[in-house]
Amino acid sequence: MPSDPTLIRSLEQALQNAEGKLEQIFEAFDHLDSGVVIYGPDDRIVFSNRRFREIYAEVADLLVAGTHYADIARRDAKNVLDVFEHWGQAAGQPVDWLSAIADGKNDLSRRA
Repeated sequence: MPSDPTLIRSLEQALQNAEGKLEQIFEAFDHLDSGVVIYGPDDRIVFSNRRFREIYAEVADLLVAGTHYADIARRDAKNVLDVFEHWGQAAGQPVDWLSAIADGKNDLSRRA
């Protein structure tokens, strides 16, 4: 950690400027007509824009910074199973892999 007060102030100002520019970039993404989501290397959401949350409204509450991809996939799988059961197309015989995802029995932390 630097001990020079001038250097510290300079670094703090640079950090503040960088944070401001990042906020401007996220604001710009939020006004796009296309849906955008950014994941980090740990498969957690860093950012999702307004349009992406509109497109995926059924899981929009999960499309926030820090949410893991697997949590979103599990919720989506549960939603699909609910639709299948509602339509009676798979009532009593859900697709095994989809049930495993919905029940959290499938490791989705390593996706292709």
